[in-house]
Amino acid sequence: GLRLHEGKRFLTVLDFIGNYRNAHHKLPLLAGQDLTQDQNPTRALQALTRWQTEGRRPDGVPEGVEVVLEPVALAALRESLQRASPLRQLVLDDLHDIATRLGRAPGLREWQRETRYSLKTARTALGVDRWQRVLEAAELLTDTSRALEAAAGEFLREVETTAMTRSFKMVVLLAMCEGGVMRPAIGIADLVAAFRAYFGEERHRDDVAGTKVEAVAAVGEQVWQRYLKHNPIAKWAGLDREQPSPFFAWRAQTAELVYIGPRPADAALAEPFARAIEDRARARLDDYWQRPGPQRMVFSVIPTGGAAGDGRHCIMFGAAIDGLPSGWHLVSINGKNLYGKFAKIALNVVKAEPTDSASVPNRLTDELRVLFGGELPRRPRVRLVRQAAAAVWEIRGV
Repeated sequence: GLRLHEGKRFLTVLDFIGNYRNAHHKLPLLAGQDLTQDQNPTRALQALTRWQTEGRRPDGVPEGVEVVLEPVALAALRESLQRASPLRQLVLDDLHDIATRLGRAPGLREWQRETRYSLKTARTALGVDRWQRVLEAAELLTDTSRALEAAAGEFLREVETTAMTRSFKMVVLLAMCEGGVMRPAIGIADLVAAFRAYFGEERHRDDVAGTKVEAVAAVGEQVWQRYLKHNPIAKWAGLDREQPSPFFAWRAQTAELVYIGPRPADAALAEPFARAIEDRARARLDDYWQRPGPQRMVFSVIPTGGAAGDGRHCIMFGAAIDGLPSGWHLVSINGKNLYGKFAKIALNVVKAEPTDSASVPNRLTDELRVLFGGELPRRPRVRLVRQAAAAVWEIRGV
């Protein structure tokens, strides 16, 4: 590399030798991991190893980028990961820094807002399965937190880890904790009111776009009640599974969702219990709304893989998405009303008229470039929003 050669003006050297602490950060970056959600170096090394040995390129690595690691380097990195886990100390350091600034142990929502690590990364780094034990590993667990863990730790963990295809489960919990205590039950009418208020805010509308309750304020009470019984009540109570939920039950006689899970017997812990549930629910919602996904009608724009150099793109769904149309449908992009052809897994054609004729050009890529200011970014994403009271899907940049 240092030999003189005509036309060679400089040499760039990236030095990784012996720097295993930095390698824990660089490996996830090289493997294309989303560093806000996953900084696990072992998973990154596994992905890079598969790339080198099997040719399986990690999904997050952009086209045109190549990473070459010699077998001896892979072996050295694997050994260093087994010997030490600096990520553990980095997570602990961040916990102590935040606690020092706040003058107390942080809540989960505060942790997510002020640190570079997700809860998943913190749990993995510390070898624990819940937020309470993250705090315990950092020696920040208070007597109140210990009492809550002993009385209802499994439910608090369920709030942190339960599957979320939409935001609905957490909205239920916020409604049940309104007033500073965890209500033993909530009636369907109160749930409807809570959902109307939450999804009446524009920033939350995407989660009900294309559903029977899309017109949040105008939809009738009975429609809302039927919709909520299907989801989220059925999900929380386990009505759609053979195994009933250990935490919630549906009481049909009184039309109530009943909490049957553990709760502190000490009345002094009632308010801290509700605060702990609300903290976790709001943290889950923060994370949910910040991450793109089909439930928010946010999709990636990818090359179509057509003829070399054709430069065509499509909006990739990846699977059939409930609420999206099929076939030709009106779309709006850059203030223009055009026709998009919705397939099961993608929107790949936008034209001035709904025709398969090649004489009418596909304008999707050109309009996407305009949408993003002239050139598509490295990982473009768009949001599909159904315009209120109109059968038109608007394509917005994210």
